[in-house]
Amino acid sequence: MASPLENALRLVRPGEMVVPVSDILDKLGSKLTATEKEQLLIAILSRRTDQVKPGDLITAGLLNQLLADVADLEVRLAKVETQQPDAGPAVKISRILPSDDLTVGDEVAIEGRNFEYTLGASYTTFGNKPVFAFEAGSRDDRLIVAVPDPGGLPKEGKKILLTVANRTSSDSRIVTVRPAEAPLYGYVLVVPETIDPNPPKTDTDTFFPHSITSKASQEATFSISVSLADKGEALSKTKYDTLVTVLDKNKNPLLNRAVKLAPNATELIFIKVSKLPFTADFNILVKASAPGVQSGESGEKSYKVGAEDPNDDLLTLETPAYEPPTAVADGVLKTTSTVKANMTLRLSEKAILAGMTSCNCDFELKLTDGSGWTLALLAPTADQGTLTTASNVALTKDAPLIVEVAIQAKPNPSPSGRMTLTITRRGQTAGANKVKTFPLTLEVASQ
Repeated sequence: MASPLENALRLVRPGEMVVPVSDILDKLGSKLTATEKEQLLIAILSRRTDQVKPGDLITAGLLNQLLADVADLEVRLAKVETQQPDAGPAVKISRILPSDDLTVGDEVAIEGRNFEYTLGASYTTFGNKPVFAFEAGSRDDRLIVAVPDPGGLPKEGKKILLTVANRTSSDSRIVTVRPAEAPLYGYVLVVPETIDPNPPKTDTDTFFPHSITSKASQEATFSISVSLADKGEALSKTKYDTLVTVLDKNKNPLLNRAVKLAPNATELIFIKVSKLPFTADFNILVKASAPGVQSGESGEKSYKVGAEDPNDDLLTLETPAYEPPTAVADGVLKTTSTVKANMTLRLSEKAILAGMTSCNCDFELKLTDGSGWTLALLAPTADQGTLTTASNVALTKDAPLIVEVAIQAKPNPSPSGRMTLTITRRGQTAGANKVKTFPLTLEVASQ
């Protein structure tokens, strides 16, 4: 009586043969290296048809694959029916959970038999990356491992051979491994440029250009928010929002008020305020933020209708997001006795393109609104935190200046205040300074 395999073979075309892949690998023995066998197995299995779509041709190759699968199933069924046990403790992988589409760092369960985990004889490999450490819950028929990085993974992942072995045998499956998603971190800089028109005029469309520079670890999309305030008002994101449009470098509206930037890339944006509603002093603050990234802001910048913007465009003052100090009712800071605002002063791209290599600057820090707040320049001075001015400090193209301000609340400070840092470049046109204003706030809270 013919066996199921012999019956299947009668359906194959002359000259063709149905042979289990495992038999081929066994016969090859040591003629191929382990790496060459792995490449052969991937090449064979990757040619298998997983799905037939409407309109596809039913080819001889597909029928032969189907016949081989049926023959294999019949052989297995015959073993079960005759209750013939598998010979020897051969490793067998039955399934991979949650799936065979894996990400580096994921926990995966490999189920099967004869893993010899309790004997300490199990190990797995992902490509050429061995794994000997197994997670809690592993046993002889279930290995739980963290997917290692086999190296050289493209963003979309690649197919590799996952192998489980014991003392005498091994079994393999093809899986797809993708790289772990890299964490997003870093910060972003928001630098105001010279406004247009300058000086600003009431009831006139006014453009406030800002350079956004990403210092994030990877590409990120930064949301832009704008706050405005009339003289004596608190900054508001909502009161004037209908007048605000965020534009790209070509002055086209930015979708969702967001800009996508690669690491270290800089993009110029424009904040358009339609028919400027202010008649005297007003303030604007622009902030850029993205999940996982320290937000950045322009600082609360002051303007006066009819007065030229005192902004030196040959200097760039970079400021990561500034969190104002918060004091409790008795004037003691809520979390620490002193907070700091850190900035970096550089020669602007315009200055460098014009051939400028250095300059000398004067610094002045003062409380422009409020009382009971102590301010001090920690840098660029070498003082221990008592000075509010610094004179004739050298700035070069290759050596930017770190500007650090210490802020402390005295007993009973005003509920709010503002500090203003003015940087004057020596030899420039009178009145054209780099000015940055920061808010100070008081929170009444119990200790």
